[in-house]
Amino acid sequence: MRRIIIFIFCLFLLTGCDVVYNIDIDNNDINESTNIYFAENDYNYESYYPYGNAKRFSSAEELVEKTISSDYKAFDSDYNNKELYKMERVNDEIGEGVNFKYTYKYNNIKYSSLINYCGQDVKYINNNDSVSLNVDNLSLCVAADYGPRLNNLTVNIKTDLKVTDNNADKVKGNRYTWTFDSNDFYDKSIKIVMQKNKNLNSSVNSIGKIVIIILMLLVISIIIYKIIRKRYLSENSI
Repeated sequence: MRRIIIFIFCLFLLTGCDVVYNIDIDNNDINESTNIYFAENDYNYESYYPYGNAKRFSSAEELVEKTISSDYKAFDSDYNNKELYKMERVNDEIGEGVNFKYTYKYNNIKYSSLINYCGQDVKYINNNDSVSLNVDNLSLCVAADYGPRLNNLTVNIKTDLKVTDNNADKVKGNRYTWTFDSNDFYDKSIKIVMQKNKNLNSSVNSIGKIVIIILMLLVISIIIYKIIRKRYLSENSI
């Protein structure tokens, strides 16, 4: 089933835009932050605006304002959660656009509207030992029959977890990066498998046990010392 935010779907497919998709995974949360950059010279707004009355935007800035003034669900249609993306303007060295941001949990990130937007085949597995994300086909990013397509997509996954398998194009520290252009949306995939820090609590417990043992040995040592000292003083007092 195609799970799409309708207006974001239009933005992706009707503009010659660039997209930078970021997720930051820690031991508790998964922070999603996506920048959509509008390239004004790549399209004619009036020609490719399919819903409602035809509208010619005078600039990418006007389209940014239109986007920010609207509401977009953070979850796709298969999940009964009506919370919205937080949005803000982006204007940096890449260009001008909009940032979509939301913080997910391990058990609901698979319902992210943006994760499900591009992927024809999205598999997210979360179990006791590991978490994995596989996207085998990003053809939905370029599935429209009208207007210029998405130019470039960059996916960055940053994680504190131990990565046991991945097919990233670039790895820098704990950041894994995939880059896509119009030539490889159909053939190129995203794969990453991360081991959960399941030993974190056990490590804390182990440290606690060690501290307790040390304290017990210290107390026993003090008691033995006092017994020996008392016996020594008793013998020398006679």
